[in-house]
Amino acid sequence: MKRIVVIADTHLGPAEVGLPPDLIKALKTADIIVHAGDFTCGDMLKYVQSMGDFRGVCGNMDSKSIRAALAERLAFEVGGVKIGVIHGEQGPVGFIDRVSNAMKDLGCQLVVCGHTHNAFIEKREETIYFNPGSPTDKRFAKKHTYGIVEIAEDGRINPKIIEVNF
Repeated sequence: MKRIVVIADTHLGPAEVGLPPDLIKALKTADIIVHAGDFTCGDMLKYVQSMGDFRGVCGNMDSKSIRAALAERLAFEVGGVKIGVIHGEQGPVGFIDRVSNAMKDLGCQLVVCGHTHNAFIEKREETIYFNPGSPTDKRFAKKHTYGIVEIAEDGRINPKIIEVNF
């Protein structure tokens, strides 16, 4: 089984500002770390990259240097499961439709997104849409959250939303 820790919308300045201790522990034990954009600071990008096997995209609030370093979307495979990552854009109405349209040519079974700060798991047809929320910036959400996705050897996808305790 592969364990993927999924984060988005960290919106932190220098890395020493810090991620929640529970999340740091999860990141250190992940097989893969996915960040769906809005690091906002290059130090945070470098910090998350240094913690393990990293995949990530830029978000709408990211600096020019982050936008130059990361694509707006990507796809990769884990255990026979194709995973797509995109930040997302605009308001909550029609959000998943916009994400779906932006990713449909990649044929992903799991699409990770961010932007809304609200965690959700929604399956549409053969694709699971997973937003881990934000572990550090609730903005429009009631809780700080991140995600864990387990990919079983038989290809089963098990996404979970984890509430952060400060």
